[in-house]
Amino acid sequence: MSNAYNINCLFSYSEAFRELNAWYVQLWGESLGKQQRHSQLHVGLTPVGLIGPTDQHSFLQLIVDGKRDKTVTVIKVKDFEHGVRIPEVSLPALEKLDMLNGIDFADLINMQADAMIESLESLEFIPLDVIEIENISEKTIGELMYYYELLTALVAQMLDINAYDQPGVEMGKIILKEKMNKEKT
Repeated sequence: MSNAYNINCLFSYSEAFRELNAWYVQLWGESLGKQQRHSQLHVGLTPVGLIGPTDQHSFLQLIVDGKRDKTVTVIKVKDFEHGVRIPEVSLPALEKLDMLNGIDFADLINMQADAMIESLESLEFIPLDVIEIENISEKTIGELMYYYELLTALVAQMLDINAYDQPGVEMGKIILKEKMNKEKT
């Protein structure tokens, strides 16, 4: 693993993943930001959790034309299981949007994800992986969490760090405890 790519942008293409993204950021932040066991080198991967349809525009610009220090992971959903269609509406001065009329909203979200994936695949030096789940359910979210727990342990081994301790937060805990004890006296 190269130190050149120290940021992972997780683009989840459903609002339902907002809490999973927050969990992923917490998991990778506390598990992978460490000093190596057998050296003085500080390493880690900075996790960024993004909701694809909301954050794609701003972050895609940063990924494509910014510093090439980011990897990208995309989570897509095959079947959203709700079949919401965009209504047939035409508005003056917005006729260009008529192409969306009648499209299933889930199809639009997946086309958006696929367009981003294809655009990134056409570029060099932007590592990309895609995870596609069947649907959004307790089972598939649990599988994603299990996958990320295993991946975190594996990445920690590759970085030669202990994923299971948190020495970086200990000093803050000690200072807080001292402040709380002073408050009581």
